[in-house]
Amino acid sequence: MNESSTNEGLVGWRKGGGAMFSKISDALVAFMSRFEREDGQALAEYGLLLALIAVACLAALTALGLAISGTLGSITGSL
Repeated sequence: MNESSTNEGLVGWRKGGGAMFSKISDALVAFMSRFEREDGQALAEYGLLLALIAVACLAALTALGLAISGTLGSITGSL
């Protein structure tokens, strides 16, 4: 593959994918501006809430894993 065909492919990608890239970058800017408008205290509260949700999910998945392990252990024992 020569350099001119590679460059032509990149130019074609920019032409075809430019609109999608623009939409993605606009969405990213809007998402980031949401956090820039918040004051520090509210952002810290969001972080704490996210951490609490993560801990609750980990506890639930651990309990579910133990329940599944017990069920599979009883099935294996009966075989």
